[in-house]
Amino acid sequence: MIYTVEFSPQAREDLHRLYAFLLDKTQTVEDLNVAERALAAIATAVDTHLAKTPSSIVKPEAAGACDANW
Repeated sequence: MIYTVEFSPQAREDLHRLYAFLLDKTQTVEDLNVAERALAAIATAVDTHLAKTPSSIVKPEAAGACDANW
């Protein structure tokens, strides 16, 4: 069974911030696609793993992580 994975508004904002951060750190022309590759890797992980085995992922709250405002 394959599940639909939906990102929360906060998760989408985090991905946008990650993308902007990576673009900001770009120093060469070759670095320009780092942000694209990072988001593609996340999307691939969601599609190939999380959507198929959602119970294998431990939510941060369940793992005892705190809510950090980065």
